[in-house]
Amino acid sequence: MEVTHLIPDRVLGLNSSSRPIAWHGTFTIEPVEDNCQLTLQFEIRATGLAGILSDLIIRLTLNQELKMFKAMVETA
Repeated sequence: MEVTHLIPDRVLGLNSSSRPIAWHGTFTIEPVEDNCQLTLQFEIRATGLAGILSDLIIRLTLNQELKMFKAMVETA
């Protein structure tokens, strides 16, 4: 996973070119009262059998990807 753009405390762009599912996305963080709102926008490219099963695979892997994102944000 690589960082494609960063506006500290506001926007993080990431790219994951691993196969069979590659994606790039933007995480936008906005203040909301005493908390924050995280908005995610993704483009996903799946090939082969993963393309056929992409919805299922995304559901199974998204949680792990978000945990990796959380770890990156907390260590930055």
